[in-house]
Amino acid sequence: IMEASIHIACILGEKFSIIAINKRRAGTKWRYVRSLGLSDRMISVIPIEMSVEEMEENVDKLIDSVVRAVNKAKEEGAEVAILGCASMAGYAKEVERRTGVCIVDPIVVGFKIAEVLADIGLSQSKIGSYSTPKGDI
Repeated sequence: IMEASIHIACILGEKFSIIAINKRRAGTKWRYVRSLGLSDRMISVIPIEMSVEEMEENVDKLIDSVVRAVNKAKEEGAEVAILGCASMAGYAKEVERRTGVCIVDPIVVGFKIAEVLADIGLSQSKIGSYSTPKGDI
């Protein structure tokens, strides 16, 4: 879901940021974006410092925290923000309404990309990295 969201963010704007749940996740997000060769498109990873439990228990605080983070990302030059945790799913439209920034919800994007690929009959390559192993594994 993260890879699909990053690629969609790059289609929707020149620069993007990821909204993470905490500082500890920031390095992982940067490493992943670098592995895709897209670090020049990412502005920042902005943590909201909330646990998954806290997000589920206090949706208003979650949305307010994400709105603040997205506004910071916008000030830094991001045109698109990716919700960096599945627990943020479902709030993209509200955050977008409050910030004016295009918000990518990875759960929705991941599901819809899979749905489109199935609908048009595309699947991963059968050669190279995704080929069926030959012989004993």
